[in-house]
Amino acid sequence: EISKAIGSRGMIGGQMLDMESQGKEIEPSLLEYIHAHKTGAFIKASVRVGGILGGATREELSCLTIYGEEVGQAFQIKDDLLDMKGEEYFTGKRMAGSDLKKKKATYPLYFGMEKSKKLMDENIKKAIQALAPFNARAKYLVGIAEYIKDRNI
Repeated sequence: EISKAIGSRGMIGGQMLDMESQGKEIEPSLLEYIHAHKTGAFIKASVRVGGILGGATREELSCLTIYGEEVGQAFQIKDDLLDMKGEEYFTGKRMAGSDLKKKKATYPLYFGMEKSKKLMDENIKKAIQALAPFNARAKYLVGIAEYIKDRNI
């Protein structure tokens, strides 16, 4: 799970495509792919590994996979939104607004701030819905999803 998430078909591959896409116009589907294979792949793997180690059934693991994918996508969109604010305090980056300066493909660049927020909200909603079979046992995962949505730093 971990090597798949960080390898050429995961985080490393997504990061490579991200860097190759700088300054180029790409299709929104490639933007989604890049985001899913950067931090998103690692988040999904982390959630899946927890499920595997906890003895999740096939159905439960499927729910955790959906949660991880949706939360991973939301995390990347939120990161793009925070970078657009251009405040180091919010981004944790020395060069706040660096995505724009580097001409990186981001959700706000392609869809605007408001639509990006809506897309992120949809990801969070789907992530939380995927956890329904776990009931109260998923309260910490729900909390992580809500934190991603509301985070400022």
